[in-house]
Amino acid sequence: MTGETPDCSASHPAFEPCPFFEQRRPTLTADLMLLPSRTPSMSRLFRVPPDLAPAEAYRLVTGLIAELEQDGDVDVEEIVDVLEQHGFEGVELILGPPLD
Repeated sequence: MTGETPDCSASHPAFEPCPFFEQRRPTLTADLMLLPSRTPSMSRLFRVPPDLAPAEAYRLVTGLIAELEQDGDVDVEEIVDVLEQHGFEGVELILGPPLD
C-alpha cells in the first residue's frame, strides 16, 4: 500500500475516519469510575452500568463500600466482587509515569 489511500466506505462505524489510519478513535463511550488507593497499583477502574448516572453510581459505590466496612477490614477483592454483582465491570488499568 504505497501512497494509496484506502477505500474507507466500508469502514466500521465505531471508528473515525477509517480503521486503516493510525489516528482512528473509537466513537463509543462509557462512563468509567476510578477507585483510587494510597498504593497506586491497588487502584481499580470500573465501567459504570449504562443505566446509572454518574452521581447515582458514586452514591451506590459509596454505600456498598460503607456496608462492607461495617463488618471490619475490607479486602479489595471483596469490593470488586460486590461491584461486579451490581453491574460494574472491571477494566484493566495501566498506570503510566507520574505527571509531576
